[in-house]
Amino acid sequence: MLICGKGLCEGLVGYQLKKKMNVPYVVCTYGMEIRTWTTTPRTKRQLRKVLQHADLITYINDVTKAELIELGADESKLLEVLPGISERHFNDVSQPLVESTARQYGIKGPYVLSVGRLVPRKGFDMLIEAFSNLDQVDHGDHQLVIIGT
Repeated sequence: MLICGKGLCEGLVGYQLKKKMNVPYVVCTYGMEIRTWTTTPRTKRQLRKVLQHADLITYINDVTKAELIELGADESKLLEVLPGISERHFNDVSQPLVESTARQYGIKGPYVLSVGRLVPRKGFDMLIEAFSNLDQVDHGDHQLVIIGT
């Protein structure tokens, strides 16, 4: 079985190997590449072909799932794979480093931290609005910290 890290170009390799040698393939999707590859008719056709012949297609959220189904992916071949990070990766950050970073950026007390690219589809606008609606009596000392480019 071939695991294709993206729908295109790796997915096209998977499609060809399945067609010529009956090698099953899995396509991993993440969201943004679906929108990118459906902007031109040629790449959209290629992506449809790859998805329709894949043995399994992973997706990370319901929006991506809906886009895959719209492109002709068989829903029974879709598998949700949520991104995650093992807690063991957080043990390497020393308390002095956390404290000095907080001081450097003026972060005090309890805070909500969000990290990601600052693009509309990431929903930072909704986060800011939700944060602004927090009960100030219970959460007035909390800060919203956003990190991204």
